[in-house]
Amino acid sequence: MRPATPLPDLTAQPLYHGTKADLQPSDLITPGFASNYGQRKPAAFVYLSATLEAAT
Repeated sequence: MRPATPLPDLTAQPLYHGTKADLQPSDLITPGFASNYGQRKPAAFVYLSATLEAAT
């Protein structure tokens, strides 16, 4: 059995989400809402970006 891989420290850099919602730091973003693509099926993932330009 291999040892567990440590999780990355996500507080080391800001992460951005391309949403029009008025979110505040520490607000929780979860999957399961209508996506912005295709037939607007519920999204299975939350996508984040390391740059503001990519998020917008």
